[in-house]
Amino acid sequence: MVAGGSNLGSTELYGFATVKTDALDYAPGTPVHITGTGWEPGETVTLTLQESPYFDTHPTMTRRR
Repeated sequence: MVAGGSNLGSTELYGFATVKTDALDYAPGTPVHITGTGWEPGETVTLTLQESPYFDTHPTMTRRR
């Protein structure tokens, strides 16, 4: 969360959608568990994965929440 405002007494509050995995790194062939929060109901979420170093490609994943 980020909060901002001025000395005039107004404050704005912003929330951001987040994505995280269950580990920082994975051995080849290990399943990855991806979770996220902060989306609006009915919002479409698209994930594009890229390995570093590059080994192979992965499909783009889209899901309506």
